[in-house]
Amino acid sequence: MGESFDIVIADDQALVVEALTAVLTQQGHRVVATATTCRGMVERLGAFRPDICVTGNLFPDGAAVDVVELVSQVCPETKVVMVTGQTDAETMRRALDAGAATSYACMR
Repeated sequence: MGESFDIVIADDQALVVEALTAVLTQQGHRVVATATTCRGMVERLGAFRPDICVTGNLFPDGAAVDVVELVSQVCPETKVVMVTGQTDAETMRRALDAGAATSYACMR
């Protein structure tokens, strides 16, 4: 196994959080916290300062793409991977231009 990372997972769907947690821990990574809201994601990132944040985009309290710049201010060392079903170029551009989203993966 390669390098191990501390990870925060954020998604509004509990099943997605559970699946990502299972896969990432099986690969030897540590899921240090999870969140189901944008606010929860920012709070957990500030508290745990993980290496990576894997996040969806749409949450009950807003869109992660709207807070991704705040994430880079709260913990600039954290790499953000946005995994979403949204395939529009505008959302992808906004996420990447925010400065924190270092990777964007579309699920179909």
